[in-house]
Amino acid sequence: MTTDTNVIDRDAGTVQGLLLSAVSVALIVAISAPVPVIPQMTRAFADQPQITRLITLVAVLPALAVALSSLIAGALADRIGRRRLLTYSAALFAISGLAPLWLNSFVLILASRLITGIAMGMMIVPAVALTGEYYTGRTRQRWLGIQFGATAVAGVLVAVVSGALGELGWRYAFLPLLIGPMLFVGLLVLPEHGLDAGLAETQAEQPFARVPWTAWLLILSLGYITSALVCVPSYEMGALLQEKNLGSSGLTGVFLALVQVGAAVAAFAVGVFGRLSVPARLSIAMASAAVGALFIAQSGTLTPLGAGCLAAGAAQGLLGPLFAAWLMSQTPPALYGRAVGSMQTLSYLAYFTAPLTARQIAVALHSSSGDMRVIGVFDLALTAAAILALLFRTRPPSSISPPLNQAPDSGCGSKRGPTLTRNAVQDAAANRAPSSPNTAST
Repeated sequence: MTTDTNVIDRDAGTVQGLLLSAVSVALIVAISAPVPVIPQMTRAFADQPQITRLITLVAVLPALAVALSSLIAGALADRIGRRRLLTYSAALFAISGLAPLWLNSFVLILASRLITGIAMGMMIVPAVALTGEYYTGRTRQRWLGIQFGATAVAGVLVAVVSGALGELGWRYAFLPLLIGPMLFVGLLVLPEHGLDAGLAETQAEQPFARVPWTAWLLILSLGYITSALVCVPSYEMGALLQEKNLGSSGLTGVFLALVQVGAAVAAFAVGVFGRLSVPARLSIAMASAAVGALFIAQSGTLTPLGAGCLAAGAAQGLLGPLFAAWLMSQTPPALYGRAVGSMQTLSYLAYFTAPLTARQIAVALHSSSGDMRVIGVFDLALTAAAILALLFRTRPPSSISPPLNQAPDSGCGSKRGPTLTRNAVQDAAANRAPSSPNTAST
């Protein structure tokens, strides 16, 4: 395959990009909305046996459901169509997300949160896969960055809005989930892009697209490890501040917001690093994570601690778009759903297992600061490995997919929302499909 650096990126337009970004926002709204009112819900359901142990499930159950449903969502999206699965799942999300507004049974509320999590997994996988289909090259990186950045901003805003609404009653904290019905209406009103027909036809004609197992193993393994490392500072923040005698729960919220601010700024600025190779961007992200972890561990005053939070958040904002774009650049379009589903499953498993592991390390060391030093050392080790890969990497063979800052030779002639012909889509899919001897057939 010959690669033309002047190929115009495939671009489905701003409206489609904003609609897909709204899916990511809806997910963080669903997870974050009940967190500020957990104490009020505990009092409201005081008659429920083991309520002090079960109440946290209101917040974490959707994340666990996303991890379990993402793999199924990937295969289902590739079979029935990504836009169709996204629309059906948005309808389920719109209903289940608002159910706690009128449910009076704690068990039924947990059931609604479980269903919401399943719907979330069925939404995020086709949304990210559609981003990979609708956009290529640096345009794809930009929209992935916008999605991750919007998620970080939404996390900050929802915490504030739900907390304020919670003063009126715990049910009101779920009102931000009105974004669900609005998203569903948007999917119904906004027609599918012209790219959908051509891409769907290509997928139907490629039922046995090869799975790039070697690339997937490398990318997904690194994605799991890095996700586990960079999420720990947020979960340990409360214990760290208490250990350092630096503040209250309110101040903990401020520093958590700083982490999200750092993530948002880095994600929105991901295009600045678009021309850098994967090892270069990975080394920058992990160096930022190491600086953040070590600053947080060593800080005895608020200012350096805040700087550490910003650096730790920046690592989160850089890594999400990096791994999403890298994975899709090495995957045939017909397998985008399964690839993204695998990535989402491992990411949410990391968010679930890493805090538990970090807490055990902190208990063993009798210090949350010591725990953060361990995390910082691992971050530095990954930074060093990425730098070594950057220094000693060899030029990839011509059969490998083009760099992340280049679009595949798809024959697209229009810069804004082209409708691909059948031959153009087939050419694009053939050029993107890996031909390495290390790949295996599904």
